[in-house]
Amino acid sequence: MSTHEYDPAEVDRQFDYALKRQVGSTGKARTIASVFYAAKQNGYVPQTKPQTESHHNVPPFDLLHGLPEYFSEGMEPNEFVGPQIGRARLFPAKAISLVVALGSVGKTTTLISMSCHMAAGQPWGNDPLQMRRGMVFSVEETQRELNRKFGACVDAFPENGLRFARQNLALFSMRDRDPRLTIPFGSDIQASGLGIRIIEAALQHRAEFIVLDHLQGMVSGDLNNSTTMVAIASECNRIAEQTGAAVIIAAHTNKGNITAERVTHGFTTGSLAIENAARQVVGLIPMPPEDAKQFGLQGIAGQYIRIEMPKNSYGPGGEVGYLVKQDVPKFHTVGVVPYIPPTQTVGNGMASGARLPTAICQYIQQNVGTTASKLDAQSGERGRFKASRKQVRAALADLISGGTVKESTIDKGERDRLGLKPQVRTMLTVKE
Repeated sequence: MSTHEYDPAEVDRQFDYALKRQVGSTGKARTIASVFYAAKQNGYVPQTKPQTESHHNVPPFDLLHGLPEYFSEGMEPNEFVGPQIGRARLFPAKAISLVVALGSVGKTTTLISMSCHMAAGQPWGNDPLQMRRGMVFSVEETQRELNRKFGACVDAFPENGLRFARQNLALFSMRDRDPRLTIPFGSDIQASGLGIRIIEAALQHRAEFIVLDHLQGMVSGDLNNSTTMVAIASECNRIAEQTGAAVIIAAHTNKGNITAERVTHGFTTGSLAIENAARQVVGLIPMPPEDAKQFGLQGIAGQYIRIEMPKNSYGPGGEVGYLVKQDVPKFHTVGVVPYIPPTQTVGNGMASGARLPTAICQYIQQNVGTTASKLDAQSGERGRFKASRKQVRAALADLISGGTVKESTIDKGERDRLGLKPQVRTMLTVKE
């Protein structure tokens, strides 16, 4: 009966009829259990939800295993596979690292460039790298475009560097498959099986680093839901644990960070569960105007990237570095390489980048018989050069390669004439 057809007499009639049925019914009352029973008697087979893990097969905790152990001599440092930013090294082994940026800033190109340098053992700027085997799995790029980016990154490598990069690095486009590491199953999020295939390939390749590009394309579900992000973090941790590799995940940041001038915690889109699971978080942003002004790059700042580490569980956090995009016409794309900015000027107006080589030359001229080890002794904050030993050695190498400083072998007669110790075999001199 519709509301506009309301008839009090008809309502009373239907109510009386219902009461009569309740009083006069002699049949057994039907319940949900009896309905299911009758259905099963007629061949109905209920659909049961498979459970991957129940409380019956979760292993108990071994209290003895949980007792802490103290190593009086200390412990070995964590192993890292990537280049250095400031005082911190990138990409710890057997752990998750996040590399976060807006689209088009250059995170894919940066990761492929770093991967090429790691695979070939080629220095990243002034930072020497150990040769590593690695893999890159890309959601968005085709195999052709991965080859294009690879070519742009290794085009300047020496011949042996190119050979090692091709031998040690594997690039995979996942355009031919479902790229999700996790998929929904009812109200749960479960592993899709892709992680197993990645583990198999990584063990076969003996990979020491695995790049997953990118997070949003490999997740199914609401990224703001902690259940979704905990599931993907668990799967990535499983890959890291079973392969022993550094798992490096590229991820997007939200559009609210489009004008960000610093990289802070919470930079990754979605629930913080993934950032909490990562041992390192690195963000890429376009070079801020303040930095561009400091380095004299105001007109071309769009080519430069600031790389910053807000989280580092295994060392100093907050470290900052810079990258620069370079056109590679041969491959019709750009590559990314480290940019080492000039340091601020010193009191006499001379850039400190010129100050250190000048100070080294003056010291060599004033101290006949200077050796590289003597220069090392003048490094550090209390030393004459006010620079680290690494900076002193790099400046000396540049002076020698440029012909400004010469390293000469000396004999016993020369040592005696100059009053040098017997163990001295070479000395540095400055060309006029």
